[in-house]
Formats: sequence, structure tokens, C-alpha cells
Amino acid sequence: MLFFKLPTELIRFTLSLLSPQEIDHLFSINEIFSCPAVPNDPYFKIRLIALQEYFSNRKLILSNSDYHIYDLEDVNITLQQLEFLKRENIMVNPREFSIFINYRITDEVNFIEKHKSLIKFVTSWSTKIKLQLEGTDEPENQYLIEEILCSIADIDYKLDLLSLKHGGRSPKLESSDFTINVTNLKLQLGGCHEFLYTIHTKECFKNVTSLDLSYNGISDISRIKFPPSLINLNLSNNTIFVINDSSFDWKGLVNLETLDLSNNNIHHFSLRGTSENSYQLTRLKLSGNHLTIVPKLYQSKLFHKLIDLDLSRNMLCGLHKFPGCLIKLSLRGNYLSQFHSQASGDIFPKTLTHLDLSHCRICCQLLTTQDISNHLVTVEKLYRLSDLQIEGF
Repeated sequence: MLFFKLPTELIRFTLSLLSPQEIDHLFSINEIFSCPAVPNDPYFKIRLIALQEYFSNRKLILSNSDYHIYDLEDVNITLQQLEFLKRENIMVNPREFSIFINYRITDEVNFIEKHKSLIKFVTSWSTKIKLQLEGTDEPENQYLIEEILCSIADIDYKLDLLSLKHGGRSPKLESSDFTINVTNLKLQLGGCHEFLYTIHTKECFKNVTSLDLSYNGISDISRIKFPPSLINLNLSNNTIFVINDSSFDWKGLVNLETLDLSNNNIHHFSLRGTSENSYQLTRLKLSGNHLTIVPKLYQSKLFHKLIDLDLSRNMLCGLHKFPGCLIKLSLRGNYLSQFHSQASGDIFPKTLTHLDLSHCRICCQLLTTQDISNHLVTVEKLYRLSDLQIEGF
């Protein structure tokens, strides 16, 4: 075949245009792992190139259970296939490598311990190694998770993502001394705040820049000392009632850029404490809470660089001054019937380019869309405003 005579790089490029299913159909990829190599067989050499492309530029998934693939470009890889690739010293270049461990299925500690060398081999392929653990509230699982985390720490590699989902009671960390280097940490646990307090005192995770604690039923974050390395913090979809200087330890978060507090029960938000630090927070999400007045964010240094504020779906009925650097502001779904009189010229920052006032019941005063737009320009002097949304007003 003419295809066999093409330069290797052109063969790779041609194969890279095919889906995993097409490559498997043409070259019977799974049979390669069971049939012996034939010396000097040009077709087998082409099949090995096809094997590399089959796994390259994909999301590879290794699991101790039957993990369902949702994206046709994703590829399941088995431990036996990994052993073959390591034995033959075949390197692939996946987009990311995800390991799913369900500790309701098998002896997952042995799963990790037995195959540490293979997982270390994988770390030479990609900088995006993602590990997801999921289990239930069995008594033995409360302590089992500590063994799993210790085994992961022994691999000594910086994970792109560690996701830990544990239903029921919070897992226990007793006396083990381990540290996991991870960029993005996602925890979904029963009694999550107690677990967080423990892992902070033991310094179990380092270099975390993104922390996702959504959907944990957390009502009190006062005991949680968040790492100063954080850039993104997600506390959405919990049951937090109050955010103030005593309930939220914010002064050390000098690198934080995004804070998501949406879909809680927050009815009071006030951060006024002094700090000599400078802060990088640019985005704050407070949508879906119970706020009745606009928080006085301009009183805190934490919000001095804020450019994107989402206050949609609250219970706001009055306006107050907003931070002076805002570019994007959403007030969608509040009750601003006195908008025309309250927007008196010093409420909105002149930097605003995007403003959403949809479904705010401003129509109670029989104002037209053009009236509102003219008011924002002439009174509030929002000359940079390029996107004004006021449908259903």
C-alpha cells in the first residue's frame, strides 16, 4: 500500500484526523496487546503508530470499575494495556489522563499499590493527571480513604485535579503524615468542614490554586483557614447564612481572583476588616441568596479590583454604591421598583460596560426601555455601557 511508504510524520498526521473508533476499526487496536510482534513486519509497525495515535490527544480514562464514556473522543485504557505500553516503551501524548477509583467496587488500596509503577509511567506522558475517588458511608470506608490518600502521596507527582466524593459521615484522618501536591482540589463530603479543618492542621495538600467545596451542606466556614495559594474558591450551593469578618478568614487570600458564593442562604454580607495586603479578586458571585441590600463592597480592600459582580436572584430592593472598577454587573431578578430615584448619579461605576437589569420590576413606574437607558447615560454617566439587558423589566 502507498500509505505504508509515506513518511512517519505524515502517517501520524493522517491518523490524527481519525476518531478512536475509526482507528480501531482499521487496525484492530485491541488485538495488538495480545498478539506477538512480527519482526520486520511493516504492517505491524504501522499498527504501533496507529496505537500511539489511538491514545494521543485524547482524554484517557483508567478505572477500577465500569466507567461510562460520554465523549466519543475519550478512550478507556486498562492496566493490561498500560503494562504493554511500558514493556514496549511506547510513549503516547494524551490530552489528559483521568483515574477513577470507586471504593465500593474492589480493593482499591491494592489497586493503587500494585500499579504505582504504571501510574508513575503515565506521569511521563502528560502534565494533566486527574484522580477522582468516590465512595459511600460504610464504616470501614471512613478510615480506608486515608490509606488511599497515603498511597497517592507516595507517587510524588503534582496532580492537576483531585476529586474526592464521599457520601455520609466525614472520612477520618488519624495519625498519617502525607502531603499531596495538587492544583485543583474538589471535595464533596459529609461533614466536610471538619475534614477541611483536619487537612489544614495536618497540611495534607499543598500548592492548591482552585478549591471546590460546592454541594457540601456547609453552614459555617469560620474554622476553615483557606490556603493563601488559592486563585479560585467555590463555596456555592451550600447553606451559608452570614459572611462577615468573623465567619470568613479572608485576609490571607492575597492571590484569590474568583469567589463563588452563589446559591446559599446568605442574608448578611459585610467584610470591613482592615488589612495591609493587596488583593487580586476580580469576580464575585452572590447570585441566588437572600440579600435585601447591596453589600458595601467598596469598604473592603478585598474588592478594590473587582470587575465582575453577580447579584442576580436575590431580594434586593434598594441600591447602594458599587465598587469603582466594575465592568460587569448583574442585578437580574431583584425588586428595584425605586430604581429611577435611587440611581441618582453616584451609584454605578463609570467603568461599567455590561449591566443586567432584567426582571427587576422597574416597570412599576411605567418607564420605557429608552427612559432607563437615557437615565443611565445622562444621570449615571455610563458612557462606556455597551450591553444593557432590561428585558422583562
